[in-house]
Amino acid sequence: MLGGLLRTELGFDGVIVSDALDMAGASGILGIPGAAAAALAAGCDLLCIGTENTAEQLDRIEAAVLAAVAAGTLAASQATSLPAPPPQSAQGDSEPSFDTARISASFVINDRARAWLAAVPTTYAVVRLDTVSNIAVGGAPWGPFAEVAAHPGSDLAAAWRVQHVIGRGSDDTAELVLPAAAPVLVIGKDNHRHPFIRDLVDALRAERRDVLVVDMGWPSDDLAYADIATFGASRLAGRALLELLAFPPHAPA
Repeated sequence: MLGGLLRTELGFDGVIVSDALDMAGASGILGIPGAAAAALAAGCDLLCIGTENTAEQLDRIEAAVLAAVAAGTLAASQATSLPAPPPQSAQGDSEPSFDTARISASFVINDRARAWLAAVPTTYAVVRLDTVSNIAVGGAPWGPFAEVAAHPGSDLAAAWRVQHVIGRGSDDTAELVLPAAAPVLVIGKDNHRHPFIRDLVDALRAERRDVLVVDMGWPSDDLAYADIATFGASRLAGRALLELLAFPPHAPA
């Protein structure tokens, strides 16, 4: 059993989550209900079912799990719900602190980015590059945009020196209008994989000096379209990026 291997031989004591059970490779033989029961029996704590399942399908999954318990192929303890979270503390909606310095230490930063950060622009324009979401990821808040939206009154949000944010997608054909004198911060994911991003970055670099390109996906090996590579677009990575922009290394106080 995979769960037994992880816990007994590798010492893993965290939560084990299945891969998406609606994939043919996971449920093509057993079906999603059968694969759900088998995943729990193998040691999974949580099941990744998918994003397009109906209530009727979920009922069949529940029935398959209960049938496996009744047949003795799945222990009842493996089919119970997780315990409820503890009551919220007196701090209300306060979040746990994270060591964002460790995250930003994993960023790759080239000389162009160091020069941009050393100048500490008073304000800058942001070009947000949105690509088509895939079925695995879906439409999810990401990067510094998600962090600022979650905490609009925070010090980091106040230090987000954005003159304005311009969103661009692969279908946008209108001219990109930016303030003539403002530095430009371009933020995308997997920039090198998308022709419209490569073309936009090439044009901006040819026309302007103060352009900083951030790739919050997985950059190309040559980092051609990533002056800063964060290797992740989570809100936490976005927070670390905001801190880097607000308080860059060796910047004047």
